[in-house]
Amino acid sequence: MRARDIVGSLSLTSSSGDQRVTLAPTSSGTSLTLQSTSGDIDVTVPRSFRGSLHATTRSGDIRNVARLPTALDGAPSLDVATSSGDITIH
Repeated sequence: MRARDIVGSLSLTSSSGDQRVTLAPTSSGTSLTLQSTSGDIDVTVPRSFRGSLHATTRSGDIRNVARLPTALDGAPSLDVATSSGDITIH
């Protein structure tokens, strides 16, 4: 599943397969919820993104290359979860 140039809020759920999401350069206030039972989740955020990250995986790695904070009160959020797969935020 692919979604590109996302400006508003987005919620994606899949049971199998990878998710690749790219936020538009102007989407600094976007909230995302991405869930997968089995598959990698890859999110590209713009440098201007000022949200917090909550990511979980039972079997896989989490890479926060974008170095998003894990808690910001009142900030947009990036909630990412997969049971089996890697999560990469860059």
